[in-house]
Amino acid sequence: MEDRIRVLHVDDDPDLTELVSSFLEREDDRIAVETASNATEALAWIAERDIDCIVSDHDMPGPNGIEFLEAVRDRDADLPFILYTGKGSESVASEAISADVTDYIQKESGTEQYELLANRIVDAVEKCRLEREAERTKAFVEHSSDIVSVLDADGTFRYLSPSIERVLGFEPDELIGEHAFEYVHPDDRESVVEVFNRSLTDVTGNPTVEYRLRCSDGGYRWVESIGSNRLDEHAVGGYVINTRDISNRKRREEKLTQLREWTHGLNYTRTVEETTRLAVDAVDEIVGAELSGIHLLNDEGDALEPNALAESVPAFFDELPSYDRAAPPGTRAALAWEAYASDEPIAIGELSTSGRIDEDTPAESLVLHPIGGHGLFVISASTANAFTETDVLIAEILANHLEAALDRVARESRLERLHDATRSLIRAGSREEIADRVIDAADEVLGFSVATVRLYDEDAGGLVPVAVSQIADDLLPPRGIFTPDDGSLNWGAFDAGEPAVYDDIETAGALDSGTGLRSLMILPIGEYGTISIGETEAGVFDGTDEFLAKILATAAETAFQSEARTRRLHQRSAELERQNDRLEEFASVVSHDLRNPLNVAQGRVELARDDCDSEHLDIALAAHERMDTLIADLLTLAREGERVNETHPVRLSAVFESCWANVDTANAELIVERDLTFRADESRLQQVLENLIRNAVEHGGDDVIVRVGSLDGANGFFVEDDGPGIQPEERETVFDVGYSTSDAGTGFGLRIVEQVADAHGWNVEVTAERSGGARFEVTGVETVD
Repeated sequence: MEDRIRVLHVDDDPDLTELVSSFLEREDDRIAVETASNATEALAWIAERDIDCIVSDHDMPGPNGIEFLEAVRDRDADLPFILYTGKGSESVASEAISADVTDYIQKESGTEQYELLANRIVDAVEKCRLEREAERTKAFVEHSSDIVSVLDADGTFRYLSPSIERVLGFEPDELIGEHAFEYVHPDDRESVVEVFNRSLTDVTGNPTVEYRLRCSDGGYRWVESIGSNRLDEHAVGGYVINTRDISNRKRREEKLTQLREWTHGLNYTRTVEETTRLAVDAVDEIVGAELSGIHLLNDEGDALEPNALAESVPAFFDELPSYDRAAPPGTRAALAWEAYASDEPIAIGELSTSGRIDEDTPAESLVLHPIGGHGLFVISASTANAFTETDVLIAEILANHLEAALDRVARESRLERLHDATRSLIRAGSREEIADRVIDAADEVLGFSVATVRLYDEDAGGLVPVAVSQIADDLLPPRGIFTPDDGSLNWGAFDAGEPAVYDDIETAGALDSGTGLRSLMILPIGEYGTISIGETEAGVFDGTDEFLAKILATAAETAFQSEARTRRLHQRSAELERQNDRLEEFASVVSHDLRNPLNVAQGRVELARDDCDSEHLDIALAAHERMDTLIADLLTLAREGERVNETHPVRLSAVFESCWANVDTANAELIVERDLTFRADESRLQQVLENLIRNAVEHGGDDVIVRVGSLDGANGFFVEDDGPGIQPEERETVFDVGYSTSDAGTGFGLRIVEQVADAHGWNVEVTAERSGGARFEVTGVETVD
């Protein structure tokens, strides 16, 4: 409220008006006085300016003070008007009161009267201002859309504004004297009472609380109240509450919460059908769009066909709605294609009166929202203007999430199909079959209809086309060989080892310019060649296309590597087979063509010894025995080679003692120090141990001591003797074929030992025994607990 008090003093005595003005402004510095000499002048003055109070004489030229008062009241019934006159009579006072004068003061001698006049002016103006403020406040309260209420300290209604009828359906008088908190929802009551009680002691705050308030029909409406403790103010004497209806906001918040939950679910759908079904259910539940559906573009691109529809749709349509691109104007289909082609949503509140369609339709409220290139999201209800701005916004958000989900599902589907296709590449039997499957994957999985696979051929000197898609074969000239010198984009990408993408080959200087091919992507297949993918439209490849094509190229490279390894293995296997055939043939020769004559010679020597006694016969017999040993070792090397049959757990001591019994050990001594159980082919292990025993006896003498046992800190075993040992410089060659330092040795024994160890995956080394003898250590065995 402003402090300045504007006073108009009307009197025909200028000296008096000047004097009064001076004293009034001195008595209260808020007072500012303007003057007029008669009523006519004063009326003109107040018509153009604002004034807070009029002080007027009675007897003046023209209209007197009472007539002036009546004229003022015609203009402003509340403007303070003080009749300040020297004419004191009951009749004048009576007329003034009848004319609704604010105050009546008689002029007197002395200056004390000016203090009285100033006080009366201030009181009259402040009272008027308070009344006007009260009227404004009352008008605001009476016409406010919010509920204004006043409670006692115990929570009883003392006052309720008329707006309670609009918000809750109650007449204000119905609730006066009722306990306010009885109308609060039971679930919210405790928190509301707590806020109210706390604010009774904390008069500085204006607490705000949201809760549900009971309506006259027994339902509840969400409201927000802000309170102000005015219990100690005489003019109010209560707790003032301003209550606003926030039901719409709560419904929006609830819808947005539901929207978040539904859109979160869209992040985890796996199929197109699951995705569209979830979106339709979401818009039906959140917005109440019972005629909604999702229509996807068919493979031919000439119709938007229903993929998911709300449950109510079949009851409203004789045939499920499908939208043909060629439908005439004025049809639902034409309107649907208008929205899809423009990529802009269309919202209509009352379809039947909109003039957009000519045919009958059960739908009244309609939102058509394109979902990218996938199709159209139709959000529809049978009643007019069923959707709020929030509903339209929710439909837009949901459509955007649906488009993203369908994009994701499409990518994931392509990835899954690409994964299946890449696995089939590995199973291909030849380079040509791999190339053919790459073309199939590019077309059927990635959707690239123009594709060529080229493989590098050293003899041809370049990249040779080995597989071409049908459309590429029809569209492009016959595919030739790309060489380093022809300036082809293919060779450039192959040589650089990096993919190359061209939005338009017409601007790239490509060899295929002018053929109708526009977009081109070239992907190297490692050292093997390239995959060329093209389309007849410019700029069609996006980041996803390039990503998936790189996966295909990588899979193709892996398949070609696998095919090369398999081919080398087959070649190696064939070579080994031929080698085994030669060894078998050699073994047959050794076994038959050498052993048979040897047997005859041994028999003849025995017969000759019966006829005569000659030391030459003994030498010949020893030579024959040595030849027999050589033949046996050769057969072992040739026939058994590096083969190991099925392994079983064996105990070192048991096998060694069996071998010791099979070998002529003379007076040699066996000592088993630490036993060991491990997996081995027992017959092949016996060959190892028997050869090591023979080696010890042959080189260490008849009384040699042989020790056997497990190794410390390693999975393996040792065989050592106390003989002369093996010189360090000869330890690298002892396993060579033909190595022997004994006249009786064949030179094959230790070679067989190494060969059998290798066949098991073991490692055998020769070192020195503690006393200088030979020590053989076999490591890498698979021990058994």
